[in-house]
Amino acid sequence: MGNNKDSRRALFRRITGKSARLVRPPWSPDEDTFLALCSRCNHCVATCESKIIKIDDDPFPYIDFNSGECTFCKACVNSCDTGALSLTNPAFLNLEISIEEGCLANNQTYCQTCQDVCEKEAISFPLQVHSIPKPVLNTEDCTYCGACIPVCPVQAIEIFPTLNNYK
Repeated sequence: MGNNKDSRRALFRRITGKSARLVRPPWSPDEDTFLALCSRCNHCVATCESKIIKIDDDPFPYIDFNSGECTFCKACVNSCDTGALSLTNPAFLNLEISIEEGCLANNQTYCQTCQDVCEKEAISFPLQVHSIPKPVLNTEDCTYCGACIPVCPVQAIEIFPTLNNYK
């Protein structure tokens, strides 16, 4: 637990009693099914070209978007022999993304770094007269690749599973 983000995640898990707030690798089913099918072989970790699949304390794989973005290369799903990852599932199931109040643009400091890296243009900064543009998320276009997370200078962007992903 080297950084503050890891410490906050650990605290949340202790408070809620759930490790279920972790984003699992792409093409995983709901949390319960994933945990039942995953053999913890770590093939998905070893084959991830972006090196964003990590092992949690459980030790099950999860996505660490602070390390980079998912390129949807399919190496993880192609290496999974148990069905815990399957192309019959959406790439990322039941996720949410949020830009927190700590965002520089939300605090009148010009920054559009997240928009610059968003290939799908899911983050925009509509022009405002006499004011710094604020970020607007278009969740319809977001692929949840996480490219915006490691570039945010104040770590104000978070991708997390919806609670309905955990039965």
